[in-house]
Amino acid sequence: MNPNNYASVKASKRLVEAGIVLETECCWQWKDPCSPDDIAYGAYGEWILVRGSIDHIDAECIPAPSMAEVWRELPYAATIYKGPRYNSAWIEHGMDNTEIYKNNPTDAMIDLLIWARKEAEHET
Repeated sequence: MNPNNYASVKASKRLVEAGIVLETECCWQWKDPCSPDDIAYGAYGEWILVRGSIDHIDAECIPAPSMAEVWRELPYAATIYKGPRYNSAWIEHGMDNTEIYKNNPTDAMIDLLIWARKEAEHET
């Protein structure tokens, strides 16, 4: 499993904070070798990408969508471009020319999805 094909921990958290929870095949899970029951003191732990079904979302388990899982949720006419610099991407949506630059294309798609959902809420 290539972690570069999945959203980063920060982008995954932004997605959940925006109230968008996608059905995913992987999640970011907090692993603390010293104190597995207490994430509050997580200085020694790390986030790891785990494949498997997600039965709950909390501070220790966050859905980690793949590019394909985010792509399915994007609005019509969303376009992703590979940038001239190493491993960069930007996205445009329709006539708005909303551009989001990221090193991880999945993170760029997540930011566009969050923006598009907020715009759709304003239109209703």
